[in-house]
Amino acid sequence: MTRGSTNAILREWLPAALGATFVVGAGVFAMAQRGAAREAITELHQLSDTLMATAAMTQATVISPDPVTDLPQRRAELESRAGEAMQPATIQAELMATARAARVNVREIQPVPSAARATSADTPYPAYRVRVSGAYAQIAEYMQRCKAQRVPARVVRFTLTPELNSDGSTGALLAADITVEMFQLPTAAVRLVKG
Repeated sequence: MTRGSTNAILREWLPAALGATFVVGAGVFAMAQRGAAREAITELHQLSDTLMATAAMTQATVISPDPVTDLPQRRAELESRAGEAMQPATIQAELMATARAARVNVREIQPVPSAARATSADTPYPAYRVRVSGAYAQIAEYMQRCKAQRVPARVVRFTLTPELNSDGSTGALLAADITVEMFQLPTAAVRLVKG
């Protein structure tokens, strides 16, 4: 082969060979970029999941400005309730109002000495024995409503017996002997509320 024919062949095939090389190189480059794009998309997806979790946690734990502006009013309300929990007359009035709302007849309300309690005698909460009469549903409603009063109470013991008529026969209503414990803030919490 002569030198002239080699130059002619190179001139003919060089553009085709360069074109084929560029096509193959572009294909390899495109495949490499596709893999890199897939990795970038996966990283962005993981980042978005992390940001969403962080946003949800932040929203759940950060106090909005609305409740913060209500804090003085809430503090005054808590101080008022703490004071009411120390006043037997207020507690008894609360128990009477709850009984009226449940439509039961109150026979007696009296404080229970700590030594006579069914629960631990060293509990700081004042307890009251409430004797009421009414239908079973009314008595159950009364015990349920005690938890939602202004000064909440929890039922620690109760007994139900048929109420007797004046002639000694069994009446249509039930008599309930209910012991409730009133919620009272611990002394340290009262000092904290009062500042």
